[in-house]
Amino acid sequence: MAIHKALKDLNLLDRFLFAEAMEDPVIMQTILEIILGRDVLLKYPPQTEKEQRSSPLLRYGYGRGG
Repeated sequence: MAIHKALKDLNLLDRFLFAEAMEDPVIMQTILEIILGRDVLLKYPPQTEKEQRSSPLLRYGYGRGG
């Protein structure tokens, strides 16, 4: 059963809000500067995590027509 929280009740420990915040380059840079205690220059814009999934049957050789 999923627990739904109001947006105002979320903080950066919440996975959803953290991921959303990290998509913004300015927010990401600020958070990194706070954590590291020094100025940070982002070389590349942040990218969301990409996940590739394939059928479990293909991992074990099933479903390949043979």
